[in-house]
Amino acid sequence: MKKRHAHYCPIARALDLVGDRWSLLVLREVLLGERRFSDLRANLPGISPTLLSERLQALAAHGLVTTKELPPPAAR
Repeated sequence: MKKRHAHYCPIARALDLVGDRWSLLVLREVLLGERRFSDLRANLPGISPTLLSERLQALAAHGLVTTKELPPPAAR
């Protein structure tokens, strides 16, 4: 189970949500505009596809990122 901070301030809550390794970098890439999974992998050298998927799912579960259909040739 992931360790949570026992503080109830906004900074501690934010750290609980995005404090995992790679999470802030994934958010940075998403904030730059719509990205495909392959774009994220290309811009985040060293992250495995599995870890990227886990981070995206966790961020989506907290409402920080969303998935949407992009027009061709892009997928989602």
